[in-house]
Amino acid sequence: RPFKSDAMSNKMGATIEVDFKVSGVTDYDAQLIRCISRNANKVIQCGFAITGNKAMLYTSRMNGTNDINPVNISIVENKRIRLTFVIEPRSAHEFPMVYTYLNGKLSSVVAYESTETFIDSADIPAKLMIDSTSGQVDIYGIRFYTTALPESVIINNYQAALATLQERQASYDSNN
Repeated sequence: RPFKSDAMSNKMGATIEVDFKVSGVTDYDAQLIRCISRNANKVIQCGFAITGNKAMLYTSRMNGTNDINPVNISIVENKRIRLTFVIEPRSAHEFPMVYTYLNGKLSSVVAYESTETFIDSADIPAKLMIDSTSGQVDIYGIRFYTTALPESVIINNYQAALATLQERQASYDSNN
């Protein structure tokens, strides 16, 4: 239950890493991997979802509206991907950011507003769910950190998860 407490308000932030591959997708709108909190009206509060061709990270505004601010990242079917979302705490600086990395490389940066939150306000916060009815899902690793990891750690985590020493060396050389 990674959204049990608000990653943006704690002093450390949060990091979500999902190492996966999707293939044989029959419905590209189906959420194959998800951890999404919804309110009583079934409106998304916060969380993330991965379909056959994209990944989304959701925040919701704390001003009582149901505005959603998604971060959308395109992904490729039939390819192993290590997706990382790094959420800076509000105290980081004037405009805290959400960083998205694909395979250890920075893919996008989005600022968030002080009225946004990542907390799941339900009595029982949402669980991580994996649904393979609309495609095959291979999971190589999932990690949730209660700190905003620096870029060097993101790259090191990606490289350490590669299958062969040759792949690790090639990734190290390209990032050196």
